[in-house]
Amino acid sequence: MKQRFWIKVLFGVVLLLTTMSFVACEEDREEVGAPYLELDIEELPLTLEGGNVHFTVLANRPWQATLSEGSEWIAMTPMQGVGRTEVELSIPASDYDRKGEVQFQIVDTAYELKTLVVKQGDVSKIGLIYSETFGAPMKDAATGYWPYANENSSNCMSGTGVVAGVTTYDGYGVTARMVGTYTAPTPPTSGEGHLWFPAGKTADKNFFEVQQLALHGTKNIDIRFYLHGNTSPYKEGDVMLHLSADGEKWSAVAFTTGAIAEAAESTWVEAQASVTLKEAPEQLYMRFSSTTAGGCRLDDPTILQGVGGVEVDLAAGTEDPIPTPEPEPEPEPDPTPDPGEDPTPSTATLLWHDDFSQFDGETADGTVDLGTTLIGSLTGFKEAYTGSKVYAAAGKIKLGSSSKKGTLTTPALKASGTVDATMTVDLAAWANVTSGAVDSTKIKIVVNGGGTINGATSVDVTLSGEQVTYTYALVGVSAATTITFESATASKQRYYLDNLKITQK
Repeated sequence: MKQRFWIKVLFGVVLLLTTMSFVACEEDREEVGAPYLELDIEELPLTLEGGNVHFTVLANRPWQATLSEGSEWIAMTPMQGVGRTEVELSIPASDYDRKGEVQFQIVDTAYELKTLVVKQGDVSKIGLIYSETFGAPMKDAATGYWPYANENSSNCMSGTGVVAGVTTYDGYGVTARMVGTYTAPTPPTSGEGHLWFPAGKTADKNFFEVQQLALHGTKNIDIRFYLHGNTSPYKEGDVMLHLSADGEKWSAVAFTTGAIAEAAESTWVEAQASVTLKEAPEQLYMRFSSTTAGGCRLDDPTILQGVGGVEVDLAAGTEDPIPTPEPEPEPEPDPTPDPGEDPTPSTATLLWHDDFSQFDGETADGTVDLGTTLIGSLTGFKEAYTGSKVYAAAGKIKLGSSSKKGTLTTPALKASGTVDATMTVDLAAWANVTSGAVDSTKIKIVVNGGGTINGATSVDVTLSGEQVTYTYALVGVSAATTITFESATASKQRYYLDNLKITQK
């Protein structure tokens, strides 16, 4: 009986101790509370300049933070804590837009995961390495010329990804323009600004380069752009694309195009190349060049972060497969042979040369008189003409109006001493594009300052509506000689002039 009593007492004591322990645990749990983790900010927008930012983490359990992949540029102190913790973020300056994440989590649990998103710059542009729309280029008010691609003109070249003072544009013969036909199926959406590659030029005198673009370690890139065949459909091979790591060695890159319309009038086609660079260069150079006989246009060149494609080894590139043209040297006089030595023919010396290529791509006759501002188009011959009623035309110049004479006088010939020469020039009477009516144009070509043309000081020429190449013998011309072209009369004596070339015999 007594034994059963003590058993009951012992059971009661155990039960009491168990109850007290449970109550103590419950009281302790109520004191700490359910796990929680809070940030007083969850998204942090910053400018490209970066900076230091402070925020608070509240947690009733120990926590730790980790940086998501690609977010190593974010510096945070401390990376763990408990209770109320003041945290500092240090974000360095950047020359490109980026986004990173910091993840916070209670230690040893899957509870209370929080993410802080850091956005630096315009995150809508993330993945965009470079893009150029060519804006709204304007002709020079004084000369009527479109800006050349290597002039880095701010009114037409200020693309995304261009680093001020680092990225530059270069080119030869290529100009930024606003004219052109923008038709289906896939026209650029950026506006009418674009680049014009003139017709009939070699690749070394018809290219556009974007130099020193920052890739930020990216190896996989997509290159996209639009092409236009001007007055006929774009044809495969009209444009070439090259990449370089240093602007010295160039690697050709093949690209694909969308459907090319087989139509009389050209349309824009979209082109794309997906590339994996074997090694990511610190800076990338991109070159477009053209050898098309009919001229072409380029718009919206863009480089994006890609997923990979054809491998390109920039280190194995060719030494400048399209060499940058050297400036044409000033003409030198023919060497005088030694006494008793048979004279040998020397390279022909140009006394004047102009192909008026600055007007390639014009689709209509201009309305601004360039008589006092016109200069030569070619390197080595960029001196000023004088004249009146001189207008830009499609790859040439137009002279005269319906009631005024058109006159043009060349700069002084680049002759050394008194020499003989041959002059060739393309001439045609002006024709009304609507009615087809052709002016009955007669012009006079005059030699000024000494010398003769076909044995006289001037010649008269009657022009037709078809362009004809005329050849004349110049005798006794010198550095004082100029050549003048002028209408015979004022009324409806308009004409076109192109490809003026004077070569010493």
